[in-house]
Amino acid sequence: MRFFLLVFLLLNFQTVLAKSTAPHPELKPAWVQDWKNIQVLSRQDRNKACEKIEQLSWAQEFPFPHVIEDKKSFLCRKPPSLVTPDFENLIKASQFYRNDFEHQKAQEFLKKAFTKAKTKSQKITYWEEQLKIDRAAQDKIKRLRSARKLKELDPDQFLVDYARLLWTYDKTQKAIQTLNEARKLFKKTTSQQEVLFVLGRIQEERKRSRKALVFYNQALQEPLVSIDVQTKILSFAAWVHYKLNEFEPSEKFWQKLYDQSPERFTKSRALYWMAICQKKMNQKELSIKTLERLIQEDPVSYYTVLAYRELKTPFTPIKPFQENIKIFEKLKILNKQEKNLLSWLVAFDEKDLAEILLLSVWDEALTASEDQQSAYFQTFWKLGLTNSLIRALNQLNDETRIKLTQKYQAALFPYHYEKEILEASLEENLNPYFVMALIRQESAFNPEARSPTDALGLMQVMPALAKKIAVAKKLDYTKDSELFNPLLNIKIGTRELKERLDDFKGNSVLASASYNAGADVVKSWLKSRYQEDPIEFIEAIPYEETRSYVRLIIRNEIFYQRFFTKVDFFFPDEKLTQGWKKERLKSR
Repeated sequence: MRFFLLVFLLLNFQTVLAKSTAPHPELKPAWVQDWKNIQVLSRQDRNKACEKIEQLSWAQEFPFPHVIEDKKSFLCRKPPSLVTPDFENLIKASQFYRNDFEHQKAQEFLKKAFTKAKTKSQKITYWEEQLKIDRAAQDKIKRLRSARKLKELDPDQFLVDYARLLWTYDKTQKAIQTLNEARKLFKKTTSQQEVLFVLGRIQEERKRSRKALVFYNQALQEPLVSIDVQTKILSFAAWVHYKLNEFEPSEKFWQKLYDQSPERFTKSRALYWMAICQKKMNQKELSIKTLERLIQEDPVSYYTVLAYRELKTPFTPIKPFQENIKIFEKLKILNKQEKNLLSWLVAFDEKDLAEILLLSVWDEALTASEDQQSAYFQTFWKLGLTNSLIRALNQLNDETRIKLTQKYQAALFPYHYEKEILEASLEENLNPYFVMALIRQESAFNPEARSPTDALGLMQVMPALAKKIAVAKKLDYTKDSELFNPLLNIKIGTRELKERLDDFKGNSVLASASYNAGADVVKSWLKSRYQEDPIEFIEAIPYEETRSYVRLIIRNEIFYQRFFTKVDFFFPDEKLTQGWKKERLKSR
């Protein structure tokens, strides 16, 4: 595996590497600084970056000429030729301007493409592109229209998605009608498992628990759609039984979920709630053993954090990684040529290729000495390749994964831009660990992150909201692309986070939920889903993305506190309880 991956990389660079040894980036030859300037400029003004790259005086000295060409083709790209304005070119033009944040212009070309759409495939392409623009504009009415058109064109593919969107926008009765339509349509040709699951979720939301269980049990009898849908059904069935105080059947469903799910996170969730069910049934010793098993099997899970809380066990400090500009030199599992290559890739911010190179020596790293393993994992951390590292660790057997995760926990939690975060947090009276936790989840500290809805930068700020905050804070902000600037992004994002906390009496659970889903949505959940126990409220959050988001923000904050504190500490219950009482929430 290593050989073929390395050949892929080296073929791209073989000419230069065969001639000479590349200088280390810290020597900073002129072209390295120029290249970094172009990288920064490309996030601010693509046309100016294009001009600069076309005027390079050092192109012959640059070690990777093909990288220049690739970057030039990206920065200097032009809208597709519309000499013959056919459907495909009009769609490409719309996509071009949407990718450049010019949504109005993108919409103009999309309207022209509509008149050219003749085939079913073309019409689906049109409405899929329209749906992306509607989502970015956060236009509910137009988004529903686009989803409905897709459903009409291809019910098998889009009908359930349309029903989910109706349900999301509180058009529940229409969602049920659409799902019943799907039951008739899919009766002989397609498994109804997902349809029955969504019907069960709607009944559960309506507090019709028994009816929800009927749908869940029916769904479990249907042919398997996917293991993802199957495990969701099991988890929601377990949860309904738990809320009905039926702890024995709940525990059995959690056990089935643990046995059937391939995902580490889902297994950890099942273990935690199994332990809580056992506690409710006065099986205290068994409950403690289950919680201890959870801590052992998954050292960095949200549910492990809750297990510490249940067991009243203190968290201990974790030694963080320190910046080390010579870390690559310590990687003896890389040969000299590979080290040079990695140094160049880092200088050019070519992280995708750096990731391929690092993963090509994965097997060697697993059997290397402890200092070599530490350097290897620290390299992932330094490059912000946290997510790829987690994916790689999850492919290992449990014993090896647990051992490495416990030893190199710091590699899973990047924390760059500490100075900027601390200053902005002090200005807004925020806990900097909370800010780091949110950035870790929003962008994994990637300043160039961009979501499908055009949330941008480290804290995934929406441009429309950024403009309002920039005016209030008197910040110099004129272009959406400026949100890729870490300093500006953190200043705006922390102000937004402070406003969310103020909305919810300082409760960080509700503030983080609203940062992800919106304040109005969270307020509606409090009316329909309030629980005395904030942990149970989190489990009942209807948006899967937001539910996961809130859990991981709590987990992240605990770990950042462990990195930056030098003393043991217990779970800070005030994070959950501050401003939580129902009467206080109603007084907002």
